Amino acid sequence: MNELLDIYRQCFDEQFDRHEGFISSTIQRLRGDLSTSFIEELNTQIQQAGLTIQAYPELSTRDDSKLIISKINQTHANILTLLDETFLQVNKTIAEFGEKISLKLAKPVAVPFVLVIGFTAVQAA
Repeated sequence: MNELLDIYRQCFDEQFDRHEGFISSTIQRLRGDLSTSFIEELNTQIQQAGLTIQAYPELSTRDDSKLIISKINQTHANILTLLDETFLQVNKTIAEFGEKISLKLAKPVAVPFVLVIGFTAVQAA
């Protein structure tokens, strides 16, 4: 019976180690995707669009362009405000994920192996 338990334990341990290795490597590989770089890129693109508009000052003197440029500038300001808020929330979420990832990557504590073959039921009086 002990030999059967040893074989079972060895098979389970090997499968568990393989699965843990796969999970660990996948988490490590994808961990770098948790970033705020997309927000920073959007912020840069909006600022560049604003600089492009400023590069043509003659547009701001035309009556038909003033309203459009004003709306574009206001929209850029609104988007930048939303990006700032999003940046803070994403940083918070990344920190929370970081904690969970660290726990997941920690090696599990060894637990004694117990196999229950059968039991005897006792009825209460």
